[in-house]
Amino acid sequence: MVTKMKELLKNFINMLKQLTRRPRFVINGDGFDDYWISKRGDELGVLNEFQLKRLEFVKSTIPAGSKVLDFGCGDGAILAGLGVEKYELFGADLSDLALARVEQQGITPVKFNLETSDISELPSCDYIMLLEVLEHVSRPEDVLMACIDHADKGVIFSIPNTGHMSHRLRLLFGKFPLQWRVHPGEHLRYWTLSDLKWWLKCLNISEITNVNVYMGSLRKLYPSLFGRGLICHIDKSKKMA
Repeated sequence: MVTKMKELLKNFINMLKQLTRRPRFVINGDGFDDYWISKRGDELGVLNEFQLKRLEFVKSTIPAGSKVLDFGCGDGAILAGLGVEKYELFGADLSDLALARVEQQGITPVKFNLETSDISELPSCDYIMLLEVLEHVSRPEDVLMACIDHADKGVIFSIPNTGHMSHRLRLLFGKFPLQWRVHPGEHLRYWTLSDLKWWLKCLNISEITNVNVYMGSLRKLYPSLFGRGLICHIDKSKKMA
């Protein structure tokens, strides 16, 4: 009970911060290396609580021995958490700083631009991960469908829930939802839980997609309002059934 109260208090304090702060940004500070320096700082390779939950989901979904490609892998913390000795791992990103860290961990680095490059030119893989990536690209539908075509067994992607209470309250008080690190233009698309389900139906993949809500103490009570993140598993074996 005490632990639960502490968690609720922590979430309340975090929500107040979300409602009140306006981060400062540098006009020219929108490079990929700048992004990872700002986001991770001295904690490159250290998993935060959101990443730990995503890693937990990934581990429960992707069997050991699989060949996994992670787009927007950053410092490779999620891949390293899977274990280089258990999986064949590839980390794709545009940041040279992040890819250098990935290579240090024994993960194969791949410099790749999802907006301009052809995914089909990459080596085949069992699973593709797009963790907190689709919101950064201009045409996430094209990227997601290309990844589904390229992966032999499935795709895992995660996105923020813009329907979370903190974002709704920011709008109520005249401020746009705060979901960026270095530059306000980082996120190009936004989803709520309802929008995500509608979007998957439009793409004709809702029946093969398992949608999950994670983070947020009261998410089981009202997932669309209290869930902070959305994570999905697109299972290609269902498509073949």
